[in-house]
Amino acid sequence: MISLWNGSIVLISSLFIFNVFLYYYELEQKNCRNDACINLTNEIFNSIDYSVNPCDDFYQFVCGNWIRHVQIPSELDLIDPMVIVKLNVEQQLGYVLDNSWDIQQNQINRKIIKSNSLAVEWAVKLYQLCKNTPPPKYSKSFEKKFYEKWSKLELPNELNWPIVKKRDRKLLNQYFDDNWIEIYAIFYYEFGFGPIFEFEVSEIEWDRDSVIFCFNRFILETSNDQQRFNDRPKELLKIIKTFYPSINISDEVIYQAIMEVIQMEKSILSAINDEIDDTELYRIQLKNLYNRTEPGNMTKFLNKLTLYSQQIKTNISTQQWTDEDFVAMEYSLEKLLPKTADECFEIMYDDKYELQFALARIWIDEWLKIGSKLKTIEMINYLKQAAIQSIKTNKWLDKQTKNRVIDKIRAIVDDVAFPEWILMDDELDAYFGMFGLLKYQIPDNYFDAFIQMKQLITTEILLRTKERSSWKFAVRSPLIVNAAYINLKNMIHIAASILNSPIFDPELPFYINYGIFGYVIAHEITHSLDENGMTYNKVGFKTEWWTNKSITKFENLTECFIHLYDEHNDQWKKLYNSYRTLGENIADNGGIRIAYQAYRLRYKRLKYFGQNAKLLPNLSTNFTIDQLFFISYARLFCRKETKNHEKLTAEYDYHSPNKYRVNIVLGNFEIFSKIFNCSRKSKLNFNQRCIMW
Repeated sequence: MISLWNGSIVLISSLFIFNVFLYYYELEQKNCRNDACINLTNEIFNSIDYSVNPCDDFYQFVCGNWIRHVQIPSELDLIDPMVIVKLNVEQQLGYVLDNSWDIQQNQINRKIIKSNSLAVEWAVKLYQLCKNTPPPKYSKSFEKKFYEKWSKLELPNELNWPIVKKRDRKLLNQYFDDNWIEIYAIFYYEFGFGPIFEFEVSEIEWDRDSVIFCFNRFILETSNDQQRFNDRPKELLKIIKTFYPSINISDEVIYQAIMEVIQMEKSILSAINDEIDDTELYRIQLKNLYNRTEPGNMTKFLNKLTLYSQQIKTNISTQQWTDEDFVAMEYSLEKLLPKTADECFEIMYDDKYELQFALARIWIDEWLKIGSKLKTIEMINYLKQAAIQSIKTNKWLDKQTKNRVIDKIRAIVDDVAFPEWILMDDELDAYFGMFGLLKYQIPDNYFDAFIQMKQLITTEILLRTKERSSWKFAVRSPLIVNAAYINLKNMIHIAASILNSPIFDPELPFYINYGIFGYVIAHEITHSLDENGMTYNKVGFKTEWWTNKSITKFENLTECFIHLYDEHNDQWKKLYNSYRTLGENIADNGGIRIAYQAYRLRYKRLKYFGQNAKLLPNLSTNFTIDQLFFISYARLFCRKETKNHEKLTAEYDYHSPNKYRVNIVLGNFEIFSKIFNCSRKSKLNFNQRCIMW
């Protein structure tokens, strides 16, 4: 009898142990155990301030401990997830470039650089040449090489400027004539850059079938416009004296010419500031380029430069530029040549750098996680579905406008991560005009290598623009951390670099990615329907396509959002302006609703196939996946900043302060209150809510 009893105990104990084992085994199978999940779990645990009621201040609840312990980098005014991504990308690219050259073998390090592209080789070699030029002799050696090359050019004996019209010449007319065109064309061909302006190819979004030529101003390296103009006369006089040491013209006359240059720069800056729009380009005909320039000067310059460039490529078109051709002008600061070796990375990590897409290829090969692009495309599809469902259930749009809005959302172009041709060596080289140019050996000094690279790029620009040839437009760099909606293309642009922790990680559970990055994309989708987006149709043309009835209702709803943010503006009573932030506030509120609905669609699809969402280890007992979605959203806005920067954001930024972007947005979202069981008296369970999308 005792033996039977003991056997029963053993059996019961075994069954109990087995069930406990089965429970933990199944729990283990449900948990995400990769490094990304483990790291995120620790980050969330260390960020949350459990002393705060999430229904009263969700921003402080999610970000409190993180803000308390994180340090702002000494060179910055703030730190937040977007800044962290940018710093990560810079560090990652810097690591690859620093280790891209095998010093012992004096060649590319194939353990790091996977691509055989000639453009990639140029980028690596230029960085190494720049970085390894001895700093003490750097500036002098560069100036010496520049002067040697300059002194060998066959130039007219007289100094020439393109600035003044004949009626303004007076004393200048005996010295300054049309020979400037010859000087400038020779200069640009020989050096690959110019002393007055820079130019590059860019797609003119508002004139797709015509102009693809863009001027970029090359100006002094200072951030203050007035200071730049004050320093400009001395700088130009120094240049003239340096490179025309034997010039037989008085300083007084030269100074008059210099002041003409200053006035030209001011008039250009003024014109562009007056005309600048979403394209950030100023459209102008060649005959009207510069209001103080001789008519036809720029046309002559382009034709002269084309003629010189035929020495590099014989297939350059002989078709002439005319005064009627349109170009676009863009005002930009651009640092071309480093003063020290430390500036080499700063120059290359810039969206204006000529070999930006070669650098993007290097970074993508080494750092972009597998599946990042595909999972982002999948996310966009779910977000579009959610946005369309939201429009279908919308109660204030009339039927005609509603159908057109749905058509526009379906037509949104997804520009995700990078163009596929970046991954193909031949295509990448063709983009830079380097395909088939293996005969060009990369020089062994930075000066000659830099100039030769600029010459090749300039020649390719001229070939593309005048021929109107079919080539790959790539307006935005994959390396510049950004996500944006472009009205003129009805396009969502998502740079490869933003697909980086802590904004996105393909190895994390989908509800985490939807909470933070799904919101980012949904926010941009709603911009296609804001007060500016509603003026552009599904193919990006500016036209009236909403009915007056729907426009009126839209405007009435905007008043609701203005009152909502004014009512809950508890920190910046005098500085914060809800009219200024209206467009971004509507996008914030619409973005979180669309992102949540997309996440639920994705979850429903998962359950349909009998699968479960992977859980974050140790967090699943504290929070549901719905709650983690909202925690993920709030983490995007965790920010520590200086008091001065915080004040400037409240007073001038078109986005609301980050605390408002969490608390007001979620207080306005009834599902948040339900998921966190917020009582009716909770601060984030608003009695009056505003719903646009």
